[in-house]
Amino acid sequence: DTDGDGTADCNDGCPTDPNKIAPGICGCGVADTDTDGDGTADCNDGCPTDPNKIAPGICGCGVADTDTDGDGTADCDDGCPTDPNKIAPGVCGCGVADTDTDGDGALDCNDGCPTDPTKIDPGICGCGIADTDTDGDGTADCSDLCPTDPNKVVPGLCGCFVTEGCSLGTNAYQISVSTGGVQQFYLFAGPTYALHPYLLMGSVSGTSPGFTLDSLLVPLNLDSYSTFTFSNPNKPPLSNNFSVINLFGFASASLTIPAGTTLVGLTASHAYVVIEPSPLSVVFASNAVSVTLVP
Repeated sequence: DTDGDGTADCNDGCPTDPNKIAPGICGCGVADTDTDGDGTADCNDGCPTDPNKIAPGICGCGVADTDTDGDGTADCDDGCPTDPNKIAPGVCGCGVADTDTDGDGALDCNDGCPTDPTKIDPGICGCGIADTDTDGDGTADCSDLCPTDPNKVVPGLCGCFVTEGCSLGTNAYQISVSTGGVQQFYLFAGPTYALHPYLLMGSVSGTSPGFTLDSLLVPLNLDSYSTFTFSNPNKPPLSNNFSVINLFGFASASLTIPAGTTLVGLTASHAYVVIEPSPLSVVFASNAVSVTLVP
């Protein structure tokens, strides 16, 4: 009994191994132990202490070779195990693509304007609109209704480039030909000319150089529309263009553009004069205001 295990060598399949009398699974000299109880003896188990694996596989013993997002990279090697599109967080993190839609060098996840290549933040005007301040008045063009006039940000009654306190104001600088509309005129002649007649005239050929009446410059270029406005007072498209300044020095008139007119792009300008009845003369000429017909 070489190994002294109580079994004579003639009956001992492992005569030199005191722990075995038959080779078993692992052979003589090696115990058939299954440490992790997974049904595979340690001698044949590449992960003898991991009941879920008998070989290290990709992730090694003790770590499952699971691919949660099915992207072909096991979770142990996948920096974004639940994102099938990424195996590393990158700039934007798992679950968010590192896309630069507008190609401005700032990824969408960090770009406040992901489709505007000129901005990465909405700024004052928002994405897609430059924060330009053409007239340098501290108000961006997108918020400046007089973007080329450094002295005004809204037309007011007098319009861009005309200081408030003008003698002729209006409520509209554009009228849509599809819907039609009304341009109101506000005449501020002042109490000096209370109860004096006035005549509001028009031009479709501009305001410069204008023409003179009794040495006063009227800022309208004479044309066929001018002739019509002073030859046909209070007739469409003008209303109340020939009347009297009230006791407070004010008056009003209007221009009506009917829907459906075909004069898209036309700009009409108007100004008025105050008339002294006796002796008959023109004693005051206002500034001009314009309206453009748009689609």
